[in-house]
Amino acid sequence: DGLGIEQLKDLQHLRNRLELLNLNKIKSGENAKEANLNQKQNLNELLLCWDQGIDHDKPKNMDCNAEEVLEGLEPHSNIQNLEICGYGGLEISQWMRKPQMFNCLRVLEMSDCPRCKSIPVVWFSVSLEILSLEKMDNMTTLCNNLDVEGGCITPLQIFPGLKRTELIKLPSLEMCAENIVGEPCDSFVKFPMLEVLRIENCPKLASIPLIPIVSV
Repeated sequence: DGLGIEQLKDLQHLRNRLELLNLNKIKSGENAKEANLNQKQNLNELLLCWDQGIDHDKPKNMDCNAEEVLEGLEPHSNIQNLEICGYGGLEISQWMRKPQMFNCLRVLEMSDCPRCKSIPVVWFSVSLEILSLEKMDNMTTLCNNLDVEGGCITPLQIFPGLKRTELIKLPSLEMCAENIVGEPCDSFVKFPMLEVLRIENCPKLASIPLIPIVSV
């Protein structure tokens, strides 16, 4: 429960999995920081969950609070499994924009984040094997700012270790990859290791990157 999060402060040797629920009850990012998640290097799996029954037509200041709370819950870079659900913010946190944060990450799952426009910067992570995105109404592209141009001979490899991808109920998703000038570049990038691709209810998705033969 979000109300007792400061009790985690001195539990530096927490191991395996930690689930933080009802994060909408946390008052501020400063309260969230009291959990000292970035000091818990033995933690493998982390679930961050806001109340999924919350009204997403709520005032914008509550969205800002969600963003501040998520910023304060930065885990240690040893994290292997990260799940985020019910997040009501528009933007991901600054720590999620650091590729070095995800050198050990194997699984990323995000669901019921209707306002969030992007995912963490994991598209060059060699460790990521499973990516599952569901009910992210505002997201238009998986990865952006790629340094790739039309006419390149060798496709740019993104998600180099990814084996399974699930894209479910993403009504605004138009492309998987976008270059530095905001143009789609799905045909110039490649998912080299993908084995399973599941796409459901993504009506605007017009193309996907080059992939090996997969189970669809």
